[in-house]
Amino acid sequence: DTSSTLEFISPELAVKILKKHDMDKILFGTDYPMWHIKKEIENIEKLPLSDDEKEKIFYQNAQRLLEL
Repeated sequence: DTSSTLEFISPELAVKILKKHDMDKILFGTDYPMWHIKKEIENIEKLPLSDDEKEKIFYQNAQRLLEL
């Protein structure tokens, strides 16, 4: 998942790490209340990823995993 990472690495490194993995297996995450959800969302939104990739990270992958 993406929790507690994006505050400490560059957007370029974040994308490099994410792209090394199957985008169908990455989940949005926060370590709330340590990190604020709004800020975690903003960190993903500002990454140079496609809208499809962001949709997978934010909800499609979890939806599929949890069979919702």
